[in-house]
Amino acid sequence: MRCTTSLVLLTCIYVCAAVNNHVDFDQACWIIRNESVARDPSLANNTNSRCASQYALFPNDPALPVTVSLPVCLDRWPGWQMSQVSQLSQWIGPLVGFLLPALVFVLTIPRNYRMPRGEKLFDENLILSVLWLVAAFGIMILDIISWIIAVFGLAGLMMVGAIDESLKDWMILKEIEREVSKGALGNLRRRQAAYAITLTLIGTFLPRVDANKQPGDDLVDKVIADVCDAKAEDAQGKLHLLLDHQSSYGVQIGAPVVFYLGAYGYALFDASSKLGDNDTAHAIAFGLWYGIVVLTATACCCVLGMTRSATLEAIFGRVQGSKNASRFTLSKSPYHTVALWYRGDCVRSWTMDAIVGPRAPYIPSIERILNSRTIRLVACILTILAITIVCALAISISYFTPIIGFGCRATTVLCYACCQIVLIVCWFCSNFHQGEMRPWIKWPVYILGSVCIAFAVFCSIGGTIMQLLGVYRNCICKAGLGHWINTRGGVVSLATDTADHRDYAHLWIKIGSAGIAYIGVACVVGWGYFMKMKAKCKKQIEALGNLH
Repeated sequence: MRCTTSLVLLTCIYVCAAVNNHVDFDQACWIIRNESVARDPSLANNTNSRCASQYALFPNDPALPVTVSLPVCLDRWPGWQMSQVSQLSQWIGPLVGFLLPALVFVLTIPRNYRMPRGEKLFDENLILSVLWLVAAFGIMILDIISWIIAVFGLAGLMMVGAIDESLKDWMILKEIEREVSKGALGNLRRRQAAYAITLTLIGTFLPRVDANKQPGDDLVDKVIADVCDAKAEDAQGKLHLLLDHQSSYGVQIGAPVVFYLGAYGYALFDASSKLGDNDTAHAIAFGLWYGIVVLTATACCCVLGMTRSATLEAIFGRVQGSKNASRFTLSKSPYHTVALWYRGDCVRSWTMDAIVGPRAPYIPSIERILNSRTIRLVACILTILAITIVCALAISISYFTPIIGFGCRATTVLCYACCQIVLIVCWFCSNFHQGEMRPWIKWPVYILGSVCIAFAVFCSIGGTIMQLLGVYRNCICKAGLGHWINTRGGVVSLATDTADHRDYAHLWIKIGSAGIAYIGVACVVGWGYFMKMKAKCKKQIEALGNLH
């Protein structure tokens, strides 16, 4: 309820403040300061009584606080202060230093749709081709923007789906290793082991073009014929090809994360010369918040499941696709993957006789792993922990930037984190029962999840836009949202580079350093986990020759 109220307040701030944005809080500070001098002339000779102060100009003399009550601020300066082009820390700093490096990771997160480009129009005359090239470029930009919005809004679902898949892949490989170690006493046959390994590599693709029509010449039929029922050498060759065509973790995550952490580290180093600058503090907080995208991309790249249908066509050959395929599909290939949060259901469909048919090997131990609620619960806990740590650090920076309290920025990140946690809980509830959910569970979960997705998109995209434009520079946000209803106790600080600002600046620099260290360690751990799982998969492929 409090998160909903806070979101409503943030919306009201954006709508109401947009009516009047002609506010200069530096000028307001000088007005209040001059009024104080009029009451106490001795302040006129005090060099510390100044406004718009900068640490670089007065490293040894912090400015004196200049405050005004919230009711007076709202009455005299009711609007918001737009970001100034000349003040790089207000807009270009967070945009280039934090947001753009984080968005590089968005492109590495697999998806199962794209906007149609109209490739056939390029085969027309030259003039039409040139004109359509401009239109296609606009469509591509719109496509990327829509995916950015989707990633920010669905980060929790994407992360929990990827972690759930990677845990199950690990457990499946461990189960195969355990059975292979038993030798002739094991219950696993080569046909079953080959099918189980295939699930870890391509189980994220739909086994059939039409789930209600089987048997046929679909992907699962190709797997059974070319892997399960083939000779050991041929099966190993196919599986090695699939494994070798895995995307490089270093290319997808390693190089971009160096760029992201490098930009963030430079920002922290540069912040030491801007200790009293609140814009720098909030930019660092938002940059840390964007680390959610980095963690999401890391989790998505730690799985063995493939996403490129062209690779499957090269290895298994092309089959006839559905005539009703959507124009928004990622490619014209008949092999289609699913959204990250649906991958658990997709992999389980490979073990359902109603879909894959009786020819598919039945593996009770693997089916228990795929249906395990414990693994799903662990995936939810790990995802919630990852999101909570990043958001808590970002909230702490904004919270401890004077005036201390939950201002608009800290509340934005808090509401976003709550929305993602609720989405993860909804995902767990929707996957708790096998098969179709009961209506009294299904619809509340879907409605609650849809509301949380909308709020998460508003917080992430809307919050970023408001931060860059300067909408959050208003009296309410400066005093804290706790004084929204009762404004009498609210105090607005108009001076910059005060002693409090400098004291707490050392704190948010430490918090920011801890944040990038955490993200960096998470990326390295993910890299090691992926390489370990890939080596284990290769070992089990080579062990197929020891099974009968």
